[in-house]
Amino acid sequence: MTCKTDTASERVETQGFLGKYLVWPIRDRVDLPPFIKSAMDGYAIQAADRSTEYKILETVAAGEVPSKTLGIGQCIRIMTGAMVPAEADMVVRVENTTTDAGMMRIFTPKAISNVIQKGENPQVGEIVLHPGVMWKSSSRPLPGAYDRHRIEEPGGNIGGGADI
Repeated sequence: MTCKTDTASERVETQGFLGKYLVWPIRDRVDLPPFIKSAMDGYAIQAADRSTEYKILETVAAGEVPSKTLGIGQCIRIMTGAMVPAEADMVVRVENTTTDAGMMRIFTPKAISNVIQKGENPQVGEIVLHPGVMWKSSSRPLPGAYDRHRIEEPGGNIGGGADI
């Protein structure tokens, strides 16, 4: 890891971040993800539901909000990154299911939840980049993820601060 210890800083637009050193930590401003989401394409169900087949209520794509209430013997077809219905705590991988006439059947045992919890990575206030670290191409997505287009501090390197 490349680090620098002096604290001179400057105002830098997004395209000028590369090769600069952070003066202050960059902290998360929101829980990421901001809701419980599916880690893969599949079917959202209640893990305690011991049904052998499930009625498919709707399909929820990434960016959509489920509109149906999930009950016993029911499932919602869900895409990677989509919001998991409030009643569901598991997503069965599409590869472990078969479907026919609006019904879904699981042909391999339920194993893991396949959901990403709200704030699982990272949470509000968590440091995502530490002071003294050089901004590299691998850091490039962070300004967009944190809704920032400029890091602003007076001097020779770039500053972060709690509002980044």
